[in-house]
Amino acid sequence: MDKNREDPPPPEKLYSVKRDGSIGGLRENKELYSTFLRTYGKAVIGRTFAMEAQTRTLSEFLPTSLEAFLILAYENGYAMWKKEAINKLKDGRGRDKSGNSEEEEAEEEVNFKFTSGARGSKRCEGWSDEGLALFNRLFDEIEKQRGDEEGTGLAFERDFLAYDEREQEAENDENFREVRNNWGDRTRYQVGERAAV
Repeated sequence: MDKNREDPPPPEKLYSVKRDGSIGGLRENKELYSTFLRTYGKAVIGRTFAMEAQTRTLSEFLPTSLEAFLILAYENGYAMWKKEAINKLKDGRGRDKSGNSEEEEAEEEVNFKFTSGARGSKRCEGWSDEGLALFNRLFDEIEKQRGDEEGTGLAFERDFLAYDEREQEAENDENFREVRNNWGDRTRYQVGERAAV
């Protein structure tokens, strides 16, 4: 784990729930949301996400339901994954990298937000009603934002595509082009990663 990397954004930075229960944010915050999609989009599309993002608009390869599911799954596991990452940073003496001991920190149990106690307490019982309701609201908002031609719809998707093209042009590494051009050969490497031979 890289200590110098910035923490992933908490879900509440990606979107907000308004007083009327509708969702705000998402594509309205272009930089954050674009970074989020580039970082985690492969979780729902697979490793071809980066290649697809260089050649097609989001709505051409990322269905609304998968975009909504990505955000829901991210929020569902965020607290659990963050705790796991913090635990990995602790050294063998029970101290984290900042020197705080485990006794100084109140250990609270962290579970998945929408799946840990859904419809009973048995494993694999599915999504809670709260999680299902959030998915529906996310789906509706993404669908609405995709329909907005000027701001969060096609304009956002063109900016997203253009960003990937600028990123690609900035990357002059020969290995980057080689991996990108041989994408179909089922390599297990991410774009820009060097293969150890």
